This record gives sequence, structure tokens and C-alpha cells, in this order.
Amino acid sequence: MEDNNKLIINSKQGNLLNELKKNLKECERFYFSVAFINYSGLQLLLDTFKELEMKGVKGQIITTTYLNFTEPKALERLQEFENIDLKVFIANKDIGFHTKAYIFEKDNEGEIFIGSSNLSRSAWTSGIEWNYRIDKKINSEDFKYFKTMFEDLFLNHSIIVNDEELERYSKTWKRPKIYS
Repeated sequence: MEDNNKLIINSKQGNLLNELKKNLKECERFYFSVAFINYSGLQLLLDTFKELEMKGVKGQIITTTYLNFTEPKALERLQEFENIDLKVFIANKDIGFHTKAYIFEKDNEGEIFIGSSNLSRSAWTSGIEWNYRIDKKINSEDFKYFKTMFEDLFLNHSIIVNDEELERYSKTWKRPKIYS
């Protein structure tokens, strides 16, 4: 885990995907809070998630089904990992969910990437996205604050993605017009 804060953009020098993979391979726990999950992005981490499952590294992911941007196929695939707890935030017309944060912990170290990137191929590799790294050693209060915010959303404002919830969402899901 690096000891500096910096802006991560997708460029020839690197991208968010590389940073996420590096941190996933080094972490003891991970937490993702993303407004939507596309299968195209998830495919980029399937091998890494399998390795983490085999090593017993636990993770928590929270997303939303609001506006149908999250693909049921992605939720179904994530549900298969025994080391990942998957939940959805239940948004409504008054309260939306648009977070994008990736949190990693190892021993007393940690990093958070917070910014504009959802869990999608273009957001992680080629899109114009800004994500800022917060290093726990340098900004322990900020790290603690974001981790606490994640825990509150995960524990108190979201529901487990079980077979029933996935079936309900799959039946109502329609590909958003932006992708048509």
C-alpha cells in the first residue's frame, strides 16, 4: 500500500483498475460502495476475486438497483463468491445512492479510492474519471470517517442480495436507454 495521496486518472501511465487489483492482492479486507455495477467491469476482477476467495480474504460490496444501471447478471455472479457480502441500498425518489468508493485494509494500513468511477470497464480503464487516494497513515481521520460511513450504509440502509431479491430485480430490469 502506497504512502501518498494522489489523483488517479485513466491514462497511458496507469488506471484505476491497476490500482484496485494491486490493493486487492495486498489487502486483508475490502469494501466497495458503488452506485452501479456492470458485468463488463466485474469481469475484469473475477480472477482476482477467485484468488481472494481461495485465500479467505473477506469483502463487502454495496450498490443500488435504482434506475436499473446495475446489471442483474453482475449481482448474480458476485453472489457466488462466499467471501463477499453483497447488499443493495434501497433508493427512492427522495434518496438516491451515487457513491463510488473502494476501501482496502491490511494490518494498520489502508487506502481508499474515492471519486467518480463506478464498477464498469470504461470507468476503470479508459473513461475520463477522477479518483483520489486517501492513505490511512497520512489521513487517518478521513479514512476512519469514510469507513464509518460505509459501515452505516452497509449495516443500516441496505438489504442482502438473496435469491428472492435478485429474482425480483431481474424481472423488472430493463437495459437503460443510455446503453441501447
